[in-house]
Amino acid sequence: MSSGEGFKVSSLKDKVTLITGASSGIGAGTSIMFAKLGALLALNGRDVENLTNIAKQCTDLGAAEPLLVPGDLTNEDTVKKTVELTIAHFGRLDVLINSAGILAMGSIETGDLAQYDKVMNVNVRSVYHLTQLCVPHLIRTKGSIVNVSSVNGQRSFPGVLAYCMSKSAIDQFTRCIALELASKQVRVNSVCPGVIITDVHRRAGLDEEQYAQVTYYVIQGPKHIVLQGCVHWMTFQNVCTVYCKMSMFRELMAYYMTENVVSHLVIMQYLSVSPNALTCSLLPRLSFSPFSSLLPLQFLEKCKQTHALGRPGEVEEVAHAIAFLASDAATFITGVNLPVDGGRHAMCPR
Repeated sequence: MSSGEGFKVSSLKDKVTLITGASSGIGAGTSIMFAKLGALLALNGRDVENLTNIAKQCTDLGAAEPLLVPGDLTNEDTVKKTVELTIAHFGRLDVLINSAGILAMGSIETGDLAQYDKVMNVNVRSVYHLTQLCVPHLIRTKGSIVNVSSVNGQRSFPGVLAYCMSKSAIDQFTRCIALELASKQVRVNSVCPGVIITDVHRRAGLDEEQYAQVTYYVIQGPKHIVLQGCVHWMTFQNVCTVYCKMSMFRELMAYYMTENVVSHLVIMQYLSVSPNALTCSLLPRLSFSPFSSLLPLQFLEKCKQTHALGRPGEVEEVAHAIAFLASDAATFITGVNLPVDGGRHAMCPR
């Protein structure tokens, strides 16, 4: 093998690449990664200021000036304009990266149809529409598509129902169109990240302090268990079930959902307790009894337990996987939903 054959990811040089969701998170990181690899970029995002900043970072790396095609892809005219401007500017399309997406907290009890429609429109419908319009151009170049999915599409998590459904749809979408386009030599794959350090959770409702410092608290006392969220008491508008198996397992599982503070965020926390010394108090009107201990649980700290590698991921790690799948290093790979999740997809609760 020659030295050149060992770096086939460099085949992305001069490839016309349309990246959605490029104004933040994985889309932004992928834009910068592809700029380093010499790709010709068309960048879509809703935040024009952030998108402009990402474009500057790309040119600072020596890349050609990206074409900016900002806009909300749930608008059908914006989708059509995005493809038309890209083809008019570059004359072709080699790679499509569908990275635009939103996360919304909510269960079958707390979510509503407006939230469901918003998540599915952004995460699924817009991806379907944009890909549909890009396919004729990708067939001409025998190009590739990489969709940004999530471990939530492969594993089930309570409290993010619409999001999980949307990512399962993207995984199936990826596999189906991979088979449909294989005879035309267009490859289609997806990456399925675990928790990645981006702003997606903040945009879902967590502010900076909640996200990075003290997202959850569990208050434990000799006679009562109550839950505290973030930095102040929650109002339990919809109290979910509390399962007590203390007599058998000597532990309490408190599984809850709220309408505020953390925007329906769910936590499942196991506490080892004495079955005779503890009662459960999870009521809409909380009584403030004296408590014996305060147990902080940080959102990112929790990733040490939920990810086999013991940490959350970095945007660049996902961008590397996307670049690999889009490049000639992966010419015999199609229809793959690739976990980039530190082993989270392989784990089971114990």
